[in-house]
Amino acid sequence: MITVQDFARGRAKRRFKVLVVGHTGSGKTHFGATFSKPYILFTEPGSEEVILNNKELRKNVVGWDYFIPTSKQDTKRVFEDLIKAIDTARERAEKGEIDTLILDNLTFLALNRMDYIETFEPTYSRSGEQDTRAMFGALNRWLYNFTLMKILTFPGHVVCTCHIKMEDEESMAKKPDTTTPLMPAILGGFRDTVAGLFSAVFYLDCIKEKDGKYHYFARTQKGNKKLAKNRFNLPEILENISYQTLVEAAKKAEV
Repeated sequence: MITVQDFARGRAKRRFKVLVVGHTGSGKTHFGATFSKPYILFTEPGSEEVILNNKELRKNVVGWDYFIPTSKQDTKRVFEDLIKAIDTARERAEKGEIDTLILDNLTFLALNRMDYIETFEPTYSRSGEQDTRAMFGALNRWLYNFTLMKILTFPGHVVCTCHIKMEDEESMAKKPDTTTPLMPAILGGFRDTVAGLFSAVFYLDCIKEKDGKYHYFARTQKGNKKLAKNRFNLPEILENISYQTLVEAAKKAEV
């Protein structure tokens, strides 16, 4: 059993489990790559350029692998390789070689998993037609089990990224909270429950200033139509978001 005293005496470390939501170019990959000894699971092509074009990130990142299918048939190989890579990352974390596991990103992972289900695990109605509702249910269960059991049990920091979407009016009318239509862009019902699995949900954004430079920040609490949250007493907005600014803000917020 881990006790409060274990943390106070330095025998246990605080581990951040963060879901990062934002539009393309909002700094999701960059934020994850600032964590300690990160290894990245890429599900979209080209994201490595964020690291290759930044010498500090190049020095910081342990490595990455791609999990991008070339066809619906290839999704089986991709998901097998993904599980193997996570297991290897867990072993390397036990050796101290990796501190942070990054999944970049959940949006495309869910789309690829639906292709897998339609190809290898389709469900049919009694009339012989594909049962789309049942397959969406299978997608929801798989995403929950995968995120909880394979990703969040990683013995270190975890950062999962996903894109942002505006929920339609029909879907919003069914939700208990109709004030937060900006949601994680995850196919199926998992987008409604994913936030509960993480200790923090940050919505990232950037604004172009008058001098032409971009100002990056993260919303860490509910507001501005976004269901952000954190369990670290962080301020509502974190400027220049990075692992270091997160650690400093969490320490400052301790009461």
